[in-house]
Amino acid sequence: MYCLVILALGATVLLGVAHGDGKTLLCDPCPPGERMRSPCTEQSQTECVPCGDNEYTEHPNNLLECRRCQACTRHHEHESENCTATTNRECECDPGYYLYGDVCKAHTKCPVKYGAKEQGTPTSDTKCQRCESGTFSDVLSSTEGCKDHTDCEVMGLCVIEKGNRRKDNVCGNCTTNGTDVRARQVTNDDADAIAADIGGAWRPLGRRLGFSDGRLDGFENDYHQCLREIVYQMLRKWINENRGEATRGKLADALVEVDKGDVARTLLGRE
Repeated sequence: MYCLVILALGATVLLGVAHGDGKTLLCDPCPPGERMRSPCTEQSQTECVPCGDNEYTEHPNNLLECRRCQACTRHHEHESENCTATTNRECECDPGYYLYGDVCKAHTKCPVKYGAKEQGTPTSDTKCQRCESGTFSDVLSSTEGCKDHTDCEVMGLCVIEKGNRRKDNVCGNCTTNGTDVRARQVTNDDADAIAADIGGAWRPLGRRLGFSDGRLDGFENDYHQCLREIVYQMLRKWINENRGEATRGKLADALVEVDKGDVARTLLGRE
């Protein structure tokens, strides 16, 4: 009768076999990739045999059975490292997925105005961040980061429609009859054309142009019978109070910020 005992001597691991007579034999363990068929005796060393298919041992051992390699059975999972006699099979979530608990979950897609700060991996999700000023993202994506606004000046063009966090700059020709479009002063005719198209966005536009809610209420009270007149008078006041600074470029940028890019393009395209 005997039992097994593991003894460590320095860096060498030995298999100790305790017999019924009180003797303990020091025997070599089986190497990685094998298992013990029978322990050593006073007359023979430990008998080892190779692991079978889909089995492994990765350390010196006295195991009577090799370990079974794991199976890659999760949905959206694949084998990343083969099972060998000395290593277990490694499983990994497919591209676009990461291990969340015990399932492979799709990487989060960053929404418009957000970009992927860190792309997802087989073990971690996408990390999204809000696009900073001067950058934008116009797609739902788990991989694309925020992109810089197009530099129109480098291409010899002007910004016709200013970009924001959700869209790029729109570039176009800088001159009309030799005059910089964005630098041209807003005229009363421009104000009248905008007043006809601005609709319910007039209050947000007024705030962008620096008017307080109290002053906007004043325009509404004075010209309450006609929205077009309210907007026209508000823009006239802005022109008169900002002589030299009331440019088409500034007004176009304010229009874009209140989601009136179509009106901004019309303004910059006027002769």
